[in-house]
Amino acid sequence: EQKKQNEQDAKQSEQKKQNKQDAKQSEQKKQDEQQRQDEQQKQQVTETDEEVNQELEDLPNWLKNMPDDPSFLLRKKMQQEYRKRLQSQPVKQTNNNGVIW
Repeated sequence: EQKKQNEQDAKQSEQKKQNKQDAKQSEQKKQDEQQRQDEQQKQQVTETDEEVNQELEDLPNWLKNMPDDPSFLLRKKMQQEYRKRLQSQPVKQTNNNGVIW
């Protein structure tokens, strides 16, 4: 009976060791996965930064190629103001068959 007890103790001890090893392996897998995800995020941020930097470098060239037409801008601004004023003023109708004058 002492032998059986010793064998059971040995099995339990072996099982505890195996459980500890399994827990360590599981924790290591989690850490490895987290590290892999962190590296992927860093790579994505780096790629995004590179794209933004490239766009910022290209911006002056893009602006140089843009036609400069101040009269067009002024005309557009005046049209917008005209439309805004038309919308803000109520329409007055007379009894002249709907003719507005």
